[in-house]
Amino acid sequence: MRPRVVASTLLLLTLLAPAASTGVAQEIAPSTPGVYLLVELNEKSLPSVSWTKTSEGQRCDEEVLGGAMLLDSAGRWAALVTARETYTNRDDSQTVSDERSETFSGSYETSGDRIVLYDETLGGSDEGSLTGDVLVVTVVGAGDFEGQSSEWVLRKTE
Repeated sequence: MRPRVVASTLLLLTLLAPAASTGVAQEIAPSTPGVYLLVELNEKSLPSVSWTKTSEGQRCDEEVLGGAMLLDSAGRWAALVTARETYTNRDDSQTVSDERSETFSGSYETSGDRIVLYDETLGGSDEGSLTGDVLVVTVVGAGDFEGQSSEWVLRKTE
């Protein structure tokens, strides 16, 4: 495993540990809990653009560099996403921001292969499917990215 992935996994475990006791009361399939790594975004390997916005003639692309999600057996989840932004001006010059990592968390429910992630960080919910070791989630944009959506494909680690 790469050092960034190990650090992400440890951070997720630390963030989720206190929340595990407040999970949603439901039956979670034994194969669901685990650590899932982001492997594809909008049908492209990483890094890949997740969101785009335009303001005052300047285009901003949010590029996701990596991510991981932990699903626990009590119906709680936490995710860590590392991204940067590229600003393109009218004259096509570009400025790239520093990398930053953000955490998100909430609860989840499953029914068959369907999964709903309730986001307690930003509010709202995202839906997807969990088939074998592959989790596919359609993430709905919020704030500046409202009205956009991205498809995130994560694979469960061994």
